[in-house]
Parts: sequence; C-alpha cells; structure tokens
Amino acid sequence: QITVKSFSGDTGTIRITGEVFFPGVYPISSYETLANVISRAGGLKINAAPQSAIFQRDSLKRLEYDRLIKLQQEAKRSILFSQQSFGQDRETTLDLAMLDGIMETEVDLEDLGRLVIDLEAILEGQNDKAIILEDGDTLIIPKQRNVVAVIGEVYVPNSHVFQQNVSKDDYIRLSGGVTDYADPDNVYIIKSDGSIASVSGN
Repeated sequence: QITVKSFSGDTGTIRITGEVFFPGVYPISSYETLANVISRAGGLKINAAPQSAIFQRDSLKRLEYDRLIKLQQEAKRSILFSQQSFGQDRETTLDLAMLDGIMETEVDLEDLGRLVIDLEAILEGQNDKAIILEDGDTLIIPKQRNVVAVIGEVYVPNSHVFQQNVSKDDYIRLSGGVTDYADPDNVYIIKSDGSIASVSGN
C-alpha cells in the first residue's frame, strides 16, 4: 500500500539546476528550508561547487527591476538637462548620445534577484544561515571551476588557473598589467558566491 500525501493549499515551487542528483522543479510547503529541498533533490554531486551557488528570488528581481528603471529615468532626465545646458557642441552631443543609448538598453530580468547565501553553512545545518523558501525561487549549483577571471582595464582580459599563493596583483600582471585608463585605487573582487570585496590599497 502506497500513500501519497498532498501539500496544503499554501504552496509554491523552487527550481534547482546544476550539480544535484535530481534537478528539477520541486513543490514547497510553508516555511520549508532550502536545505530540506536540496536533500529531496538527492544532495550535491561530488563535483559541485556550493561556494559558487546562485540563488535568485522573484520578489528581489521585481524590486531590483523597478529600481533600475527608476535610475534609467533619472539618468535620461539628467542627459536631457545636459543637452539643454551645454548646447550643440559636437563632441558633447556625441558623448550624450552614447550615454542615452546605454540608458535605452533593456534590463534582463534573468540577471537580477540574486541573494548571496552561504550554501556550505546551510548544508552543515547552521540555523542562522537557514533560508526559508518563497514561490519562484531558483537555485543553480555549478561545477567546480578553479579559475580566476581578470576583466576591466587590463591589456589582455583573461582567465587564469587559481593558485593559492598568487595575489590579485599577480593576476593583473598575468593579464598584461593595467591600461592608461585604469583606476588602480578602485580594484575589487567579485567572489564566486556573488559577494564583492574591495581590495583597494591592498
């Protein structure tokens, strides 16, 4: 005899992709935690990188989208005011037109809504790191990638194999060093979990 219980009416879903044994869309109940659903998905594969997990939330996407649209509108007003203030100088007009074009770029919702989490601590059962799920949440768990990407104002933006004793200055040198347009005092590192660390002056 097999009994299949149903969830209560207050349910939602979460999508889990990447390095779990059973990726897919899972129903969630009220106050269900992320750790519980990962367990239902079979847990992490051996080559998973929990420190690089990407967790996105629909409610955060909407908030960030609205905020970006508001910033675009404010920037457009500033550009219009600058055009009226500076007249029709050709160089200034071209610069403002370029900025206006950037402001017209559509915002991709898929890139928004990321919530930085400590998945390793979550899976270890640390209660202060627990995540209560909401309908529409998404979790992406990538494979281990031991690389460091150097982007921005360096001569050869590139990716390098991660080495424990190599500093951020070493990685910059491996990418040809900074260009004349670089601002070395404002270098920062985007970590694999999405958090950002300022390394200016280090």
